[in-house]
Amino acid sequence: MKAFFLRVFSPILESFKVERKTTNTGFDKKSQSLFLFLLLLAMVSPAFALESEEHITPQSTAALVTLEDSLAPIQGQGKTVLHAGLSLSLAPQFHTYWRNPGDAGEAPELTLTVEHLSESGQSQLIGKTDEITTWETPTRFSEAGLTTFGYENQIFFPLEIPLSFSEPFSGKLKLNLKAKWLACAKICIPEKANFTLFVPVAEATRIGAQKELFERATGLAPEKAPFESLLEKDNHLRLKGQAQGKKQAAGNTKEAYFYPYNAGLLNSNAPQMIQQNGSDLILDLVADKTAPDNGNLEKYIQEGRLNGVVELLRNNGQRVYFEIQPRLLGEISEAVSSSKITTTQTEKSSVVDAAPLSEANHPLVSGLKLFFLAFIGGIFLNLMPCVFPVLAMKAFSLAKLGTKERPEAVASAIFYALGTVGTFLSLGIFVLILRHAGHLIGWGFQFQSPFFVILVCWLLLLMALNLAGLFEILPPASAGRHQTAAGHFGDFITGILAVIVASPCTAPFMGVALAGALAASGFLALSIFTALGLGLAFPYILLACWPAMGRFLPKPGAWMEIFKQFLAFPLFAACIWLIWVVLRQGGIDCAVVVLSGGLLLAFAAWSFGIAQRKQTKKKPFLFLSIGYWVAISALVLSFLLLWVLGPNVKNEVHLQEKKSALVQSQKSGLQIVSFHPDTLKALRADGHPVFVDMSAAWCITCLMNERTTLNTEKGENTLQAAGAVFMKGDWTNKDPDISAFLHQYHREGVPLYVWFPKNWPSDKPGILLPQLLTPSILKNRLK
Repeated sequence: MKAFFLRVFSPILESFKVERKTTNTGFDKKSQSLFLFLLLLAMVSPAFALESEEHITPQSTAALVTLEDSLAPIQGQGKTVLHAGLSLSLAPQFHTYWRNPGDAGEAPELTLTVEHLSESGQSQLIGKTDEITTWETPTRFSEAGLTTFGYENQIFFPLEIPLSFSEPFSGKLKLNLKAKWLACAKICIPEKANFTLFVPVAEATRIGAQKELFERATGLAPEKAPFESLLEKDNHLRLKGQAQGKKQAAGNTKEAYFYPYNAGLLNSNAPQMIQQNGSDLILDLVADKTAPDNGNLEKYIQEGRLNGVVELLRNNGQRVYFEIQPRLLGEISEAVSSSKITTTQTEKSSVVDAAPLSEANHPLVSGLKLFFLAFIGGIFLNLMPCVFPVLAMKAFSLAKLGTKERPEAVASAIFYALGTVGTFLSLGIFVLILRHAGHLIGWGFQFQSPFFVILVCWLLLLMALNLAGLFEILPPASAGRHQTAAGHFGDFITGILAVIVASPCTAPFMGVALAGALAASGFLALSIFTALGLGLAFPYILLACWPAMGRFLPKPGAWMEIFKQFLAFPLFAACIWLIWVVLRQGGIDCAVVVLSGGLLLAFAAWSFGIAQRKQTKKKPFLFLSIGYWVAISALVLSFLLLWVLGPNVKNEVHLQEKKSALVQSQKSGLQIVSFHPDTLKALRADGHPVFVDMSAAWCITCLMNERTTLNTEKGENTLQAAGAVFMKGDWTNKDPDISAFLHQYHREGVPLYVWFPKNWPSDKPGILLPQLLTPSILKNRLK
């Protein structure tokens, strides 16, 4: 009270003193006494706000206030209700948290107790609560890659406490509030305080000047939704009637976000894309797979835990908030479950943060269409540069078809197909398991690990040494069934290797199919991965099973052995490429591991080959045993080297390199900016045209597009003529920002090229370019 008096009236008294010294106004002692009397009268008037002493820190200022200046009790338990609250003012740059803080932070904790102090001095506890009555609508914050929900500036946390009065109905009420909250900027500072306030017990209840605080809190709270909200298949939240302008919807909705009341149910970092379905709005929720019950949203609804607030941004700029209690689709009407979400050409513009998919609109296409797209994408994958390293082995396999009878050729094709299908299924299941566990990963993520790249490099090295004739899978002397088995095993390994090396990149039609597979149910997902493997193997199967195609194959002869040895060199070249990739990822330590291990593996292959040749000449068994054991020892030593030096092999984004290369310039004057969501948002807000290039060092298609188009003089001149800022995203190592951007455009791998023309609307997704670029394609798309 004293602090309030001094803060408000000291300037008035001070100005009065100054004027008194300079002018003779006749303001005598009686007038001064009258003035002070009126001042004190104002202080005790009903309009004066009851407020506790303030708790002041550099981060925040807080006080306990009440709605009532005095309270008239009503006899009976819980019939009298007192309204109080914590008024919190945060310093600039600081914020505190909502009831669900999101990925980090803690919600404020308030405990209010009320004692009745009678005139005789007796004290009785008549009420206690720790439940905040009304939560104002929150704001989203991005903190070190985490998404949190909370408040800035001024915030008020109201409390309602029922009181149990007993006679005598006189005296006063003593309010004690224990409060804890976090004040966060770059760091979080825990705040706590105890507040005390007295409210007179009177014959009539009087409302004080803090009424506006309570009314403001009520006005900022979400209203009950006047529409139904249904949870459909694949975690689609349908908001009935919220896409078109209606009584409760001021124009079409262009953004939406759902804040659950309970933490740990949804992945706060995942974007919540929206689709329009007639007059309904479909919000794509992403469950938190790290939750104890594995992110089962249907279970949350059955338990009543998925209630929350949905924020809708209308096209006219108005933000509205509704409190919703979603129900399962079957609880409303079986008829609704048969409805299908369709997106027309005119509705594509209503998709927020999602690219208009050129091949299909994932996840809304049918399973049959996704299967077909996957099969076609697998066929196109044979033409992608990513599979160039294994084209050597495939070329030799095709050449050998001319030497085989048709049944044997068909068997060879089947084993090759088993290798491609089995590997696609294994990779797909592994990705699905990790995504189900809450990891935000995409297709080809395994190449973001230097360990995996080293292993692939060593595998290609062994295959190259095999083609060069240093050793054989089985000794040449083996015949009949064993030799046939060795050939089929080689076909199977070729299929595996083709998928492993091709997995970093995506082909036309394949991107949508992959996105559909990773969002679909188990059976459909496995079907799509099977179709990808069949598509990759289809040309080989066609040549093996169609006799008319045999005339295109060369005649067998002695040239095949020379051709086989020649084809080892493309695999050696692939090893050099992978060494470069691993150096980009982990530096010189990785070079030591991959080169030393490669040397040991080459020694193992040489020893193994000598043992095989000695066996064919029927040399003593002791020498053969020594040769094989030397090979096995060298093989074990190479993997032991990887295990010992493994801790020094780091997989991290080179942040310092990214920071120092935020804006560069090449000879053409083209501006190059490292990708960051905030940078992209700022450039688009200023109206700059932006060309986004998402690539990786392990993606050969990406490297080819750079060499043939993006890094050429024609390509740079095209970008500069369009006034584009070239934004480069490097996914060589794991980068959550790039993974989220790919997910927004329904892509699970690189390359990805997105064009934002000048003054492109912020609510409109960018324009997708093909995954194979040429200077003419780039020029035509950027017009």
